[in-house]
Amino acid sequence: PIESDFVAFQSWVGLDDAASDGGSVSFEVRLDDESVWKSERITGGMSAIKTPLTSLSNRQQLTLRVHAEDRGQVLDYANWCDPMIVRRTK
Repeated sequence: PIESDFVAFQSWVGLDDAASDGGSVSFEVRLDDESVWKSERITGGMSAIKTPLTSLSNRQQLTLRVHAEDRGQVLDYANWCDPMIVRRTK
């Protein structure tokens, strides 16, 4: 279970520079087996995007997924960069 002191999640997502112009994926944030955010199709050479600040309040489980898009897993070097779980201040 997610501790009650942890209130939100946010990250940057994108394909690694090693993918060059290849690869294509989408990223997904799930809470308690419910999809709460899914990115557009991201390809090699695109800039990283920031996930929305997602509330963790009253949730039990955070799951981060990557989905292969066009050609299976060819050059799909997916990165979750600077993932952050925000803690409630006292």
